[in-house]
Amino acid sequence: MCLLAKFFITSLLPLFVMLPVTVLLIFRVYRRLGTRDKSVPTKRLQARRQRALESGTLGEHAPPQLAQWEVRMHETTRELSARLDNKMRSLNHLVALTESASDRLEQLLAELESRTDDPLIRERGR
Repeated sequence: MCLLAKFFITSLLPLFVMLPVTVLLIFRVYRRLGTRDKSVPTKRLQARRQRALESGTLGEHAPPQLAQWEVRMHETTRELSARLDNKMRSLNHLVALTESASDRLEQLLAELESRTDDPLIRERGR
């Protein structure tokens, strides 16, 4: 029986040591995360919030989270609009290149057709 008691105590000893250490670490992490002041916005965010308030898009009593969300949505909209504009410019440029290449190819085919007396080439062009 004494052997069983020694075995039981020695096997639970690491648990009794690790439990307070784990609890202590959890409380320290929780306290550290809780002390960060999330209500202090950056200067950039304050400027955006002020512009949004001045433009009248938000009410005076709107929560700060709503103002931040609206500013982020405006920024996202601006970025997406710029991306779409760039893609449209690229697409228009590619269409212009394709049309000029097509015109050039038709011109070369017409030249080839007029230069040769081979009936197969003339048939293919028609």
